[in-house]
Amino acid sequence: MGKVFNFYVEDLIRENLQNVERERLVKKMGYSYVPKGLKSLNLFLSKDLLSFFESGMYDFVYTTEEFFLKLCEALQIDKKIVEKDLKKIHEIISEKWAYENSYIYVNTYPTYCCAPFFARAFMASRLRLKIDVYILMFKSDEEVLKIVSDVIKDHFKKTKGEIPIWGKIKNYVYYHKDGEKYIFDTNGNLIDTDEEICESKITFKI
Repeated sequence: MGKVFNFYVEDLIRENLQNVERERLVKKMGYSYVPKGLKSLNLFLSKDLLSFFESGMYDFVYTTEEFFLKLCEALQIDKKIVEKDLKKIHEIISEKWAYENSYIYVNTYPTYCCAPFFARAFMASRLRLKIDVYILMFKSDEEVLKIVSDVIKDHFKKTKGEIPIWGKIKNYVYYHKDGEKYIFDTNGNLIDTDEEICESKITFKI
């Protein structure tokens, strides 16, 4: 996806940077070795603000958040604006990480396939569907389950109800951010079942 979240402080930073001499700026930020400061500044400018925070940059002087705060301070940006958007960034990253282990598992009927091991391993990835996390973030559980249902219906239609090598699709299992497990039928409807779902996995050992 393209840029999803907008931050007022990001616009202010880019606007203010047009009127400053960058070598002097990074010195003001505390860099004794100017090229290092300029390199980090260029990295900052090459990304949107959220992507910069997620980059995990550490240039042996500052972390991403420390760099951001020092840059805002050097550019004399209102602290209230900085704090407001920094809080928003923390909330977004936290929400995004909450969905890190969420996915839809495609449960197929048992099949006795004689396909080569490596072919089965390659096709195993088809049994896990990842949903664009930005579509799920800050949605209610009801809204998330509706999105999951739509993804399932679309997937079943596109695959015509069958995964090569693994067989015909029986149902789908969605693992939510809170650890809850929801089972859907092939029409995208939530179903109440005591079925024990055992995911098919291929493991390589050396």
